[in-house]
Amino acid sequence: MGVILAGGYSSRMGKDKAQLSMCGTAELSRAAELLKPYCRQVLVSVRPDQIGDPLYRGYQLLIDPPGLAGPIAGIAAAFDHDPTTAWLAMAVDMPYVEQAELEELLENRRPDRAACCFYNPSLDGPEPLLSLFEPEFRPRLDRFVSDGRRSLYRLLKDAPIGLITPRRESALFSINTPEEYQNAQEAVCDDSYST
Repeated sequence: MGVILAGGYSSRMGKDKAQLSMCGTAELSRAAELLKPYCRQVLVSVRPDQIGDPLYRGYQLLIDPPGLAGPIAGIAAAFDHDPTTAWLAMAVDMPYVEQAELEELLENRRPDRAACCFYNPSLDGPEPLLSLFEPEFRPRLDRFVSDGRRSLYRLLKDAPIGLITPRRESALFSINTPEEYQNAQEAVCDDSYST
């Protein structure tokens, strides 16, 4: 199963990042199209106040559980929907991701681990916004949030995960500001951008 993490507040961007367009395609639509070949179903995780937004019409939504926000809420909602499947998760604001990155995660999948993640040098640890979460991750997540903790990164850092080095570090970059959005448009939509 696939989940697009779209429940962030986008405060630095100033508008919902799911509505951003890259090369004429909405980022939400692009993320869904990237995930579809690898997932029997693709869902979108959102905050409760995003329900009814026309932007999400046509998508099956997962609603953040009460008391949770951010990426960890999206992963919790995914496992609430189906705790028995692995979830391929991608944030809606990662315009540099291509099929190659998703295939890397799947090729390096180890179901005996809690997750498979890319090593992100800027975090010096696992990238939580583009990862493959195994069913074994669910009980760890439940214990983690029951202790009042909320950082998906911290949970992954302390869990037994498969950690892989991406072929392209740029694929792990998410856009948070109008300037980063403009830079991504120039890079991704330019014919000279190479994978």
